[in-house]
Amino acid sequence: MDNRNFGNGDMDNRNYGNCDVDNRNCGTDKMNYENYEIDREAFGAFVAAQRKEKGYTQKELADRLFVSDKAVSKWERGLSLPDISLLVPLSEALGVTVMELLQGRRIEAERKEDFKLGFTEVEQLVKRAVTFSEEETPEERKQRIEKDRHIFLKLLAISMAEVLVCVVILFSVFKAGRDVLYINCITGFGTLEILGITFGIYIWLFMKDRLPSYYDENKIGTYSDGMFHMNMPGLYFNNRNWKPITKVLKQWDATVLVIVPFLCMLMLLFMPKWVVGLVFSMVVLFAFLLGLFVPMYVVGRKYGV
Repeated sequence: MDNRNFGNGDMDNRNYGNCDVDNRNCGTDKMNYENYEIDREAFGAFVAAQRKEKGYTQKELADRLFVSDKAVSKWERGLSLPDISLLVPLSEALGVTVMELLQGRRIEAERKEDFKLGFTEVEQLVKRAVTFSEEETPEERKQRIEKDRHIFLKLLAISMAEVLVCVVILFSVFKAGRDVLYINCITGFGTLEILGITFGIYIWLFMKDRLPSYYDENKIGTYSDGMFHMNMPGLYFNNRNWKPITKVLKQWDATVLVIVPFLCMLMLLFMPKWVVGLVFSMVVLFAFLLGLFVPMYVVGRKYGV
């Protein structure tokens, strides 16, 4: 995170006095954060002091934040600042507030009482600003989910209509005397359809559009969110390749929901021998599984560099 300038802020028509960060002179009438810059040396010294007070090594603190110990060392030496998305977890790990972390010192209890705006409220505002600075706004996320929800529901409706046709054809061919072993031919198609629906619910409705920043700083080949787990050996996820990967997942799911039931209909109508139908269904199953993982690796490596 580079040195950032914070413009003048007016909250609830309350005025804040000038605050000299270097000399630590803050008026109680109003605080002006114009051209505010974080003192890297003060920040680093404060992080080092609080880390030692907690009894953490640089490696232990780094592990808590999913960063390298070299990154922590650079912070403490004043050579760099952590990514903005790490400020909240860093402050929580050190047992300080985000405001204290940014100022590079403890703020005494009596000083907190001097603020016109309650200290707790100020801290919450800072946390919200840090949390949402590099993420979607709630409105953007709502619009994206609403759009994806409509797409998924349309795909699901088409898929269910095709599945219903498949069921009707299946009953008719069995009634016409087709071998009972033919039911095994449905296995591959059924597996793909179930995968398409279950993964589709998460992919279209719940998958996040952005990864935490520690994915950009470390080589991480796994992704976990609730019950959804994804492990790709040899492929590392980060915010450069995450959107292309999610796009591949959505395209794959859309293809499964629409094309798989159609292929099942073709098999039922034109492949009366159960052995031929079984081979065909297994070929379709493996083709679609390869069609998921191969493109993910391709775009993941292309954009993840």
